[in-house]
Parts: sequence; C-alpha cells; structure tokens
Amino acid sequence: CAPLQLYTPRLAAWEPLLEPWSIRPTGLFHPRAAPPYSELSLHADTPCNVNLSVSMCELLSRSFLTLLEDVMGKAQVAAEAQAFLPFSIKNETGTVLRYGRAGEGE
Repeated sequence: CAPLQLYTPRLAAWEPLLEPWSIRPTGLFHPRAAPPYSELSLHADTPCNVNLSVSMCELLSRSFLTLLEDVMGKAQVAAEAQAFLPFSIKNETGTVLRYGRAGEGE
C-alpha cells in the first residue's frame, strides 16, 4: 500500500496520514458447502500506522464538510473565493483525469 499524505497549509508541509504498509489478501470459495460461502482474509506482517495531528484533523473535517455541502447542493461559492487544494493527485492510469469543484451553474 502506498503512503497517503496530506498537505497542511498551516505547517506548509506534507504530513503522512497512512505510512507504507503491506497486506496480502487471500480468498477461498466453497461451492459445495451448504450453503456455499466465500472466505476473505487480509494478512499483514506489520501494523498499519495512522497519524493524526490537530492540523490534519482540522483539514480533514473542513474538506469533509465542503464535500458534504457540494453533495447536498448547499455549497456557497463566493466570487472572491480562493482555491483550496489540500491534496495532490498523481494520475498513473494512462487516461485523462479531470478534477475540480464545480461552482454555481456549472
């Protein structure tokens, strides 16, 4: 699993949210059992480290509330509003990726 980092404007730095971590998923399907069932297991040799700081919690809550307002149609976009980008997206899919926050009438 790749590390997940968030940019914290207050600190002007990237902070790790999830540190690098390796998991191995395994699965089994038991079609002859009554009733048929599947098993899924996740195995990790090391613990998953999640880091939370006060500034990171403020950033995540503000981002979540903004997303919630967008989804519920309650977003208020001011003409003089500045862009707020708490993250960076690296596209390695080979396809075009378009991302942004829509304003009124878009």
